[in-house]
Amino acid sequence: MSQQTNCMFFIINSIIIMKKLHKKVVYLFAFFLQLNLAVFGQNPNGATSQLQIQRVDLKDSILIQEIKKFIQSEIVKEKGFKVVGYITISKIRNSANDIIKRYHINKNYVNFDELKNDSQFPLFYSYVDSKIILLKGEIESFVDKKFSNRSKKHFQRIIEPFLYKVKLMQAPSIDGKSKKKTPHREGERIQLHGGIDVSIFINGRVEVMPSKFY
Repeated sequence: MSQQTNCMFFIINSIIIMKKLHKKVVYLFAFFLQLNLAVFGQNPNGATSQLQIQRVDLKDSILIQEIKKFIQSEIVKEKGFKVVGYITISKIRNSANDIIKRYHINKNYVNFDELKNDSQFPLFYSYVDSKIILLKGEIESFVDKKFSNRSKKHFQRIIEPFLYKVKLMQAPSIDGKSKKKTPHREGERIQLHGGIDVSIFINGRVEVMPSKFY
C-alpha cells in the first residue's frame, strides 16, 4: 500500500471518527441542557417544572461531627431543643485558596404551615442524631423554586414532630361574642442570628467560629 493510499485511509477514518464524536458531543450538550433547564425550574417546552423535596445522606464526616457538637451545645443552652427545633445548613461562598468548604450551621423553630411559601421549603433534608437537618445550597438564590403540593404536604408531616404543637386560640373580637378560634403554635420563634461557621482547610484543619453574618 502506497504512502498516498495510507494518507487517504487515515483522512477517511479521521472524518468518520469526527462525525461519531460530533454526535456524542451534540447528545451530551442536549442532555446537560435538559438537566440545567430542569434544575432551574423549566423544561424545554417552557412549562414550569415542579420540584420534589428529597431526603439525602450526608457524606462529609467532618460536617456530621460538627453538627453533632452543635446539637449537643444547643441542648445544654436550651433543654427543649432536644425535642423541638431543627438544624439548618447552608454552604458559604468561599474565596480563600486554602479553604475547601465553608458551612453555616444554625437552629430554627419556624413552621412550614403555609403551602404557598415555596421559597421556605428546602430542596434536601437529612438526619443526624435523630434531629432533622435542612440543607440549602447557593443555587437556591438564583432559582424560583416551585414544589409540588404533594411533596410539600409530605414534608410537613416529616417536620411536624420537630415543631411546637398547634393549639386553638380564641381570636379577640370587638363585641366579645366571637367564638372563632385560630391555630397557634405557642413558643414558636424564628432564629434570625447566631449559629456557627465551619471552615475546612486543605491541610485538614477545621475552624469553627461564631457566625457574624447571619
